[in-house]
Amino acid sequence: MGKGLLAAVAASVVVGAGYIAGVILTGQQVDEQFQREVAAAQEHFRAVAKISSAVKSTIFSSSNTLSIEYLQPPEAIAAWAGTNTVHFDVDFKHGFLNSQSVMQLSAGSLLDKLKSYQVNSQLSPVVFNSEYRFDPANGSVVMSGNLALDSFEINEGGGVFKLGATNGPISTSYDGYQIDLVTVESRFDSADGSIEIGPVSWSQTAESRSGDLLAAESADSVTMSVKVQRIKLDSQGAAVDLKALSVAVQQKLKGDRVVLGVQYGAERIIVKNADDSFQLDQPDLQLSFDLDHDSVLSLVERLQQMQQANAGQIENPMLLVPLLSEVTQKGVSFNVDRLSAIANGETLEALAKLKVAPFSVEELMLDPQVLLSKVDLDAQLSVPKKFLQAMPGYDPQQLGFFVAMGFIVDTGDSYDFELAVENGVLMLNGEEMPGL
Repeated sequence: MGKGLLAAVAASVVVGAGYIAGVILTGQQVDEQFQREVAAAQEHFRAVAKISSAVKSTIFSSSNTLSIEYLQPPEAIAAWAGTNTVHFDVDFKHGFLNSQSVMQLSAGSLLDKLKSYQVNSQLSPVVFNSEYRFDPANGSVVMSGNLALDSFEINEGGGVFKLGATNGPISTSYDGYQIDLVTVESRFDSADGSIEIGPVSWSQTAESRSGDLLAAESADSVTMSVKVQRIKLDSQGAAVDLKALSVAVQQKLKGDRVVLGVQYGAERIIVKNADDSFQLDQPDLQLSFDLDHDSVLSLVERLQQMQQANAGQIENPMLLVPLLSEVTQKGVSFNVDRLSAIANGETLEALAKLKVAPFSVEELMLDPQVLLSKVDLDAQLSVPKKFLQAMPGYDPQQLGFFVAMGFIVDTGDSYDFELAVENGVLMLNGEEMPGL
């Protein structure tokens, strides 16, 4: 019996020691990860804010602070907040290979100000609950959490603004992150009218194929999207009703080039006033850009340096010219992959493809004509006449003037337009433009 008891005690000691060792290792890894995240934020936002932190650790917990000092905040916001610095308390409770974290605004004037507008001042206006998990197999830390921003109501200047609450998950891993947030309906009401916005969903993901995203110069792929269920504006006899607005951005690396795609769309837009009204269905605009990756990174880096040294430098166009030339000297492509909308049962359609061979902005400033020899362009637009008839103020006689001048072509059912540049020759609707 004595030997059995001794063995049980020995096993308990070993297990307990292993548990404590796991807790200690987790705490060390989580504290290190927190500092890595702060360092990455310092680098990324150094042109707009100074970010600092402090860590106080014990075996089972860490009490951290995070401070964000904005260098040049809008004067109205700084005056309202009474400060240009935001402080957060970040508290960790460490367990075996995991750690629970709560981040919220520190006590102070800013917290008091926000609570004065908060719908439920008993809650923290901003709180981020998360769990960090340490994987000893690959030495990485992954995080999953939930961000919650409470709703606010502001009664000022004869109007009432209600900002809906925001809630949603945020997760990070060694090579990427994902954010998915939803803001419930917000609205503004005054004697002059009202605005309703929402609900709004926000999402963003990023991935680094090379591994450590925090150490990478840029992510290999980034996607962002904003979807607004409805925007409704009523003001003194005029009304705008926009349904299912969406904005999406996608960035990908392809070799030494970065390709950026942007899409704007909606299900329906209705505009009304006392005299006219019109409706557009399924408006869609899709754009894409193709730029040299390294020169774009260099441009961003130089702009950040200028912002830090003297923000006024960015307003001097002559200082920006050589920076922009670094990008244009590697060639630029821009496409309108799709432009479309439906009105009166008819669809407007357009597309354009523009490719510009390497050139310097200084060269273009000295001789604008040089750009023509660098450009390949193909742009097309077709507008059905029934589509135009749905537009307020449509006057076919005015378009007749442009037809007579050759700027547009009357095909019977539609007006068409085509602009092309190839080998330095500018063509309008199939005819060479004289004098160019």
